[in-house]
Amino acid sequence: MEDSGAPLWLLRTPAAWSAHAPQSTSGRVPALCASWVAEGRLLAFPYRNRQAFWPLQRQQGTPGLAPVPGFEPVAAAAAGLRPDKVTGFIEAVLIDWSHTFAEEPLLRTVLDLPADRARRFGLITAEEQHRAMAEARAMTLKTMDDFIAWAAEDGASEFDLHKLKDARGNARAFHRLTRTYPRHARPKFRVPWATWAWPGGSVAAELAAGTPPDLVRWLATAAHSGSSLILERAMEQAWHRAFDQYGFRM
Repeated sequence: MEDSGAPLWLLRTPAAWSAHAPQSTSGRVPALCASWVAEGRLLAFPYRNRQAFWPLQRQQGTPGLAPVPGFEPVAAAAAGLRPDKVTGFIEAVLIDWSHTFAEEPLLRTVLDLPADRARRFGLITAEEQHRAMAEARAMTLKTMDDFIAWAAEDGASEFDLHKLKDARGNARAFHRLTRTYPRHARPKFRVPWATWAWPGGSVAAELAAGTPPDLVRWLATAAHSGSSLILERAMEQAWHRAFDQYGFRM
């Protein structure tokens, strides 16, 4: 994926993995692939006017292609996706989150994982989780203070400013108060989660390395939601850049 010429991330496909799009829906191979999809061993997605299947690889001692062993947790993470969303999921599974570019991307492309779940899977220590929680709390308070400063500059009454300051200890109550200000004018208020940046490579690489299935499934889900959010932010940035460049031209 690219953002104004600067790549957002690098995809790494395991050398033995491939996709297959049979020319016909009839015959042994399409029927076999469809059965593997039903068993949760493959993903299927539309390709031109055909159905494609992924990932397949050649198994030693057997003719033709077969599903990648151990792919079931990844397929399970894609359960319920619309067919047109499957390619986006596959891309997320192949993103090398540890790759760095010589030219810094315009957007932060890091897979942030919830710190509590990362702790549960043994990826971080209790001390690291507490540090992440403290950082999230500090960021929340700064966001609140920035909003209060904006409200003061915007002419909010002392009474309203007092209510905002009193709500600094309750993020939900503070958020409710922010919604009483004009939507088109007020700054966005988001409560940051306590997160931990995944330092590893792709979900596919974790699968190949023998990472426990429950962790692989969780990482696949997180990679898909994380990459989708990054893409949304990239499109939002592109819209703002286009508006700044062309919006006020007559």
